[in-house]
Amino acid sequence: MDGFFDFQNDSSWIDALKSAGHPGEAFHRIGQSKLFVSLSCNCAVSTPEIFNDRFECMCEKLKAGFDMVLIDSVPLTISPDGLAIASKVDGVILVVEAEKTRWQTARQVRESISKVGGNILGVVLNKKRYYIPESIFKYL
Repeated sequence: MDGFFDFQNDSSWIDALKSAGHPGEAFHRIGQSKLFVSLSCNCAVSTPEIFNDRFECMCEKLKAGFDMVLIDSVPLTISPDGLAIASKVDGVILVVEAEKTRWQTARQVRESISKVGGNILGVVLNKKRYYIPESIFKYL
C-alpha cells in the first residue's frame, strides 16, 4: 500500500496492538481528505492471537472517531486472521472471485464465519468477465 501513499512510517495497526501502543499512530491521513488508511500487517505470518480485548477496544475507539471503518483481510482460505476479525466486527462482506472460487469453498467460508458469530452482510463477485459473442463482436 505504501507504493500508493507516502507514509511517514510503516507502522501497522497490528504492530500497535502487539506493542500495546496507541493504534492511532498506525493510521495515516491521505492529503487533506477525510480518508485515513493503515497497513494491517508488515508480515505474511498469521496473527490470530492478537484479536483479543485490545482489538475490541481499538475497534470501539475507531468507531467513535470515524463514520465508517473498513478492514480488508486476507482470504480465510490462506489465513485464520479474517475469521478472528469476523467475530469482532459489525459485518462481513464476502468477496468471491468469479471463475476461480468453487461454490463449495464459498459455502465453507460462509459457514465458518457464521460459526464464530460473524454477520455476513452480502457477497461481492469480482473479476467477472463479460464475453461478447462473435456475432455481436464483428459490429464493434
